[in-house]
Amino acid sequence: MKDVLLLWQKIHYNIYRFNVFTSIYVFGLPIMLLLKNKYILEIYKKKGISNPEKLIRSTVSNSKVGTINWLTDGFMILFMALICFSILNFITIISGYVIWKNWSPLIFILLIGIPAIVINYFALWQNDKYLTYFKEFEKETRNMKRKWAWISFSLILGIFGLLIFSFYCINHTSRSKNSTYQAKEKAINDILNKAEDSLYQGIDKDSIDANIETRLEKIEDSLYKNIN
Repeated sequence: MKDVLLLWQKIHYNIYRFNVFTSIYVFGLPIMLLLKNKYILEIYKKKGISNPEKLIRSTVSNSKVGTINWLTDGFMILFMALICFSILNFITIISGYVIWKNWSPLIFILLIGIPAIVINYFALWQNDKYLTYFKEFEKETRNMKRKWAWISFSLILGIFGLLIFSFYCINHTSRSKNSTYQAKEKAINDILNKAEDSLYQGIDKDSIDANIETRLEKIEDSLYKNIN
């Protein structure tokens, strides 16, 4: 259990680092370049801020509060929800009861949303547990951080792959059931046709049908005569 918790903390940490990197060096790059302008620097100096770029970096990368932290938490809830969704799909395959099809969307969202939030709460957020792990991970070497970044990325791809595989299994199981039903129906029809042929063995089936139609016509004519 501790290994699973550590693995989830590693994913959380690397998602956080990725969000910080993209916020500063991708989406925030124009702002960072603007802060190097001497006129902008003069404005900040008058406010008592000598290095506004450093201030913004430290604010953005604050692991306790801020939009980066909320965004990271949102990703962790999403990943856990996808895992719960995959588990529900495998339960569907085993039980034959399609939960997400027969239940209302609200119940389904609650069914995967609540567990995702509760699990993340006890694994990451309770008593700011993740901050303790963050401090430990920051002490690791660059090679170790790079290694775990790739492992985390692979695991995230695995989560999406698990969901896709669960849908594939549902589709395959459904097709197998349909093909089995059609095969049984065909076998039953073949047996009934053989039984019918054995009843007409040695007898002209067309002549019997014609005789029955003739008799029905005579009965119909007699009925009309009695009415008239």
